[in-house]
Amino acid sequence: MFDFIDQLAIPFGSSKHIYTFAVTGMNKKINKTFISRQLANEYMYSLANKYGLCLKKVWDDNHFKTYCFTDGVKMYINRL
Repeated sequence: MFDFIDQLAIPFGSSKHIYTFAVTGMNKKINKTFISRQLANEYMYSLANKYGLCLKKVWDDNHFKTYCFTDGVKMYINRL
């Protein structure tokens, strides 16, 4: 028999984890959920490119990543 997780449409290369994405320091409030870290990273870099932000520092705490950009903008990617 199939498990409930097996019945979900999980694309090749993604895991069974969910990743949340949040931004602070911008005028817009952005909170999104992704099925892979790669999709969350692509979205983060597309936002940085759209608003002309440059990455200054990265904190990596295993499942909790913080990206500091210019102008005091911080972006977070968390694994649930």
